[in-house]
Amino acid sequence: GIDRAQTRQMGMIFKENIALENGEIPEHTLPMFRSALKSNLYFPYTGHTHIKTQYGSVNVTDYQAGGINAPGTVDILQEVFDGRLHMFASYDYNFFELSEIDNLMTEYIAQIEELVSLTIQPEQPSKSQQPLPTNTAIESTLRQVTEEICHYPISADEMDLDLEADLGVDSLERIRIVTHLEKLYGKVDRQGLLSCRSVQEMASTLSQSFKG
Repeated sequence: GIDRAQTRQMGMIFKENIALENGEIPEHTLPMFRSALKSNLYFPYTGHTHIKTQYGSVNVTDYQAGGINAPGTVDILQEVFDGRLHMFASYDYNFFELSEIDNLMTEYIAQIEELVSLTIQPEQPSKSQQPLPTNTAIESTLRQVTEEICHYPISADEMDLDLEADLGVDSLERIRIVTHLEKLYGKVDRQGLLSCRSVQEMASTLSQSFKG
C-alpha cells in the first residue's frame, strides 16, 4: 500500500514547483519523489497472543484484534492463537473500500500459501565440481529476479539504491526474491540476503556465499 495522503501532498508540490518534460516527471527528480513515498502495508512480527484458551469455566474460542491507523494507511495484524494464524486488516475507511482490502488480503494469503508450499530440496553432494557463476552473471540474474517479482525495471545505475526507500521493495517481496534465489542456486546465505539494503549488496552477499 502507499500512503495516499502523502502521495497527494507530494503530487501537489510537484504540480506547483516542477515542470514536466513531455508530460513526464524529469528523470533527475524521480529519486526525490520516490524517497518521499513510503509503504504503509506493515507486516509486523508474528507472535503469540498469550491469550489462554480457558479461564476457569470460560472457554475462549476466538478473538479479534484492531488498531489505530494514520490517515491513508493499511496495517495487517497477525498473531498466533491456539495453534492458528490469525490475520486482521486495520485500515482508514476514508481512503480504502472494503473490496480493496478483501483483494489485498486475498493476495497476501495466496503469497503466504505459496511460500509455505515451497519444498526445499536437501543439498546433494555434487559428483563433479560445477563452475561458479561470475559476479556479472549473479548481478544479471538478481536484477531479473527482482524485476519479475516487483514488476519494476532495474537499471545498472539503480543497483545501489535502497530496496525499500528507493525501489519500494517490501518485506514479503524480499522473501520471495531470496526464495527464488534458493531455487536457482541451492543453499544461500538466506539471513544475509534478507538483511541487504540494495540489489548490489545482495549480489555481493550471494557471490561471497559461493566463495565460502
